[in-house]
Amino acid sequence: MRKTLVLTALLILPIAPAFADQTPAADDSGKLSVKQHLTKMMLSDESFVKKAAVAGRAEIELSKLALEKTSTPQIREFAQRMVKDHTAAATELKTIAQSKNIAVPSELDKEHEQTAEKLRNLNGADFDAAYVDAMQKDHEKAVNLFTAAAADEKLDKQLQQFASKTLPILRGHQHDVHGMEGANVSSTK
Repeated sequence: MRKTLVLTALLILPIAPAFADQTPAADDSGKLSVKQHLTKMMLSDESFVKKAAVAGRAEIELSKLALEKTSTPQIREFAQRMVKDHTAAATELKTIAQSKNIAVPSELDKEHEQTAEKLRNLNGADFDAAYVDAMQKDHEKAVNLFTAAAADEKLDKQLQQFASKTLPILRGHQHDVHGMEGANVSSTK
């Protein structure tokens, strides 16, 4: 029986990443989804720093755009908090990463650069809806990443503690941005 389980696992693991994006996030009971387990298994100190740094930089850059373009008070307040919270987290992450000799990316990845370009070309309600949609998607990914990192015993202890400390803030952002859907802001889902 044990050999069967091991063989099954060996056969499934190579193809599992292809299905990782098709699985739901953790449910309300806090159980990890298959996607989160796969992320957890594939995290290294370097990959967590890279993903966390790029995600944080994206939140800052997209939120600075929101501060320039939105006239919606709720979005302006949210964007100010994004810049403040993610700048503080980025500073802490950079300090930890430098102490471990881990390079911290200084630019957005292709996906976030495309989102920023899209937002630069929008105005008014179209901008607001696209910004809220981007924040919803990005915070879902960030919560999944930080949940996996906080639970990953193989990750550097300082990085794991950083993830644990930052996770409640990200969950708060996620909650707040989902609350914007019905309040004078419509999402483009």
